[in-house]
Amino acid sequence: MIDVSKTGGLSRDQTGAGALPSVLTLSDHWRRPGTLSSDASGAKEWSYFCVLTDAFELLVNFSVTSELRDGAFVDVPRLVLMLRDATGWSGSVQTYDMTDCRARAGEVETRFGPHSLTYGDGGYHLVIDRAGRVDARLTLRPESRPALARSVRLSHRGPMRWMVVPRLGASGTLEVDGVQHAVRSAPAYHDRNWGHFAWGGDFSWEWIVFLPIAPSVDWTLVYMQIADRGRNQLFSRSLMVWHRHAPTRVFHAADIHVSRSGLLRPERIARIPAVAALALQGLAADIPERVVLVAARGSDRWSLELDHDDYAQLCLPDDDGCGLTQLSEVRGRARVTGSIDGEAISFESFTLAEYNHAAA
Repeated sequence: MIDVSKTGGLSRDQTGAGALPSVLTLSDHWRRPGTLSSDASGAKEWSYFCVLTDAFELLVNFSVTSELRDGAFVDVPRLVLMLRDATGWSGSVQTYDMTDCRARAGEVETRFGPHSLTYGDGGYHLVIDRAGRVDARLTLRPESRPALARSVRLSHRGPMRWMVVPRLGASGTLEVDGVQHAVRSAPAYHDRNWGHFAWGGDFSWEWIVFLPIAPSVDWTLVYMQIADRGRNQLFSRSLMVWHRHAPTRVFHAADIHVSRSGLLRPERIARIPAVAALALQGLAADIPERVVLVAARGSDRWSLELDHDDYAQLCLPDDDGCGLTQLSEVRGRARVTGSIDGEAISFESFTLAEYNHAAA
């Protein structure tokens, strides 16, 4: 057994996380927007988890989308799994029939075929039963309170909504190609998104989570940006800050300066599902090599110097069938410094960024 126990988050005693279950019960559950409207077109929802360590990055996404099949809209469940380890990026997309799944409005409990997610005893319990190279049995305990928000409109149907639990500690086992790894208090992140919009619509987004490498650091940050498809018009930008278990600061567009430099040029780009490599060949992409975020308001200030390492792309057919949307999942590290209420802050963090950019 290989121990990839790495730095994790704060203990439940430090965060006062005993109060979290009731908060999560109220905010983290399936909404199933396609079942709540007479017009199911564009209904999308997903529940996303990632675990970050020096040894691996694991991304798991349970999604239900409303799709037109034989003249009628039907809900299509999919499990996306992406893994980055010493061999590079790999992943799979598994599609199910709704009769083989459980994702009911008002419930956290999720079952897609043999894979499941439940919540109990202060943690999420994730079971991945042989998805490609991966078998996982993980408990992810929230170490920060969730934030529930509404975003800008991505279509005429209303704003996209999301819930984020930025910091969890993941423990359990991860088996890759038959080799079992022990996972102990590894840094993890979770969000849920839902709404009505079309892949390939006039929008793009960038999302970056900063999880401290050292367990003693009690700051967690999440950056988001939404713009038009060509990224010429900014719709929304924010930097959300948690201290210990509580959200404490939100910086908005006027407070934030972003600079990008270089272009990341890996030797290969893993595209998931593998068939997407037939449509998207070559290494051309617009992922920056380095991103510097500076947020300041009053006497509070943050500087986040992020170096991207490598990435894989989840490729989704546009709803109109005329192109592909690329979700680039990018791993990296950041140097974070700041001053809040006169307290000087400095730490190193794992980062995972998601860039939703269009492809031709």
